[in-house]
Amino acid sequence: MPDKYQIDRFSINAAIRPVAFNPIKHHRDYVCSLIFEQRKKNNLDCLKSVLASIGGTLIDFYIGPLTVNQIAFEVISILAKEKVNSLSEYKSWLGFPKKKI
Repeated sequence: MPDKYQIDRFSINAAIRPVAFNPIKHHRDYVCSLIFEQRKKNNLDCLKSVLASIGGTLIDFYIGPLTVNQIAFEVISILAKEKVNSLSEYKSWLGFPKKKI
């Protein structure tokens, strides 16, 4: 099964599981590096596909010094420190209301 954010040959979240973070929509340096590499390879069709996948909504770029893997590690570390070990604990930690049965 393809990764959630697989675009052509780019699988961009395999290394950061279980964190769902799409660096094409959220990490400026990742996008810049990807554009540079694809231009260097003259792989314009792939570049068009990647850029088209960004879309026009829900884009917010992180511009700080952390890499994608460092961001994922920080998220995982914070959740471990907070003892958030399941989806239900995560939802509770975020403040989601509990479902009534």
